[in-house]
Amino acid sequence: AEPGTVRIELLDESGVLRSTQLFRSLPAGEQKIALDESTLPDGNYFCTMTCGAAHFTRKIRIMK
Repeated sequence: AEPGTVRIELLDESGVLRSTQLFRSLPAGEQKIALDESTLPDGNYFCTMTCGAAHFTRKIRIMK
């Protein structure tokens, strides 16, 4: 794995892009990041992470 820029996108259940966050120059390996969900209502979202050729999507729930 190589270090690089990580792009996080949050889409609502309808597939509408609700948030995009970039984290630059993260080292290779497992990382913990804090997402800013302050402008999003409670609900289920799809969280897509892209770094180089790697692309992962997970379903998450936001509850405040």
